[in-house]
Amino acid sequence: MGDTKRNRNALRSQRLLKEAFSELLSEKPYGKITVADVTRRADLNRGTFYAHFDSIDDLALKLVDGVMEKLFVVVNAASEECFLQDPKP
Repeated sequence: MGDTKRNRNALRSQRLLKEAFSELLSEKPYGKITVADVTRRADLNRGTFYAHFDSIDDLALKLVDGVMEKLFVVVNAASEECFLQDPKP
């Protein structure tokens, strides 16, 4: 049970950090965003950030990877014949 809670907390922290980073990207240039900016926005500490990401670049890459995975799911679904016949099941 402890591992489940720890895993849920880790996923929550990662989600909060990614959301904070995404919000900051809409407000300032990528090169101006710091770990302190992200952790302050996410209301988490630096240790939590570094438990999940090596750097701002690592966070950005993982965020892009997540977006790409979702995009691939949509593209794969769109390429299936049944989707083309009925795109709104």
